[in-house]
Amino acid sequence: MTADGIYQALFFITWPAAVAYPVIYIVSAPFWRSRTGRALFVKALGVGLMVTVGCLYFLLGSDYWGRNAIRIGGMALVCVGVWAALIEMLHRLRKRYSAP
Repeated sequence: MTADGIYQALFFITWPAAVAYPVIYIVSAPFWRSRTGRALFVKALGVGLMVTVGCLYFLLGSDYWGRNAIRIGGMALVCVGVWAALIEMLHRLRKRYSAP
């Protein structure tokens, strides 16, 4: 198997978990109650969209309907989620290690 074939297989192996995680998270956890929960959800949703974009590319090629909007939306969610998670982590670390 070529490197491209392995890369493509990894997308299809990852896709069910990448889509299932935010769906299960939204119905099973009160993610909206904390900044950490919101950041994790937004990041997971973005990852799910980006993996879906990769799978659609492998199945349909580079010119399917809505591709640009889905790519931009997915990457925007990943960007917001990753920055929110980093800011929340730094906030918690600062709070943990600040003087009493």
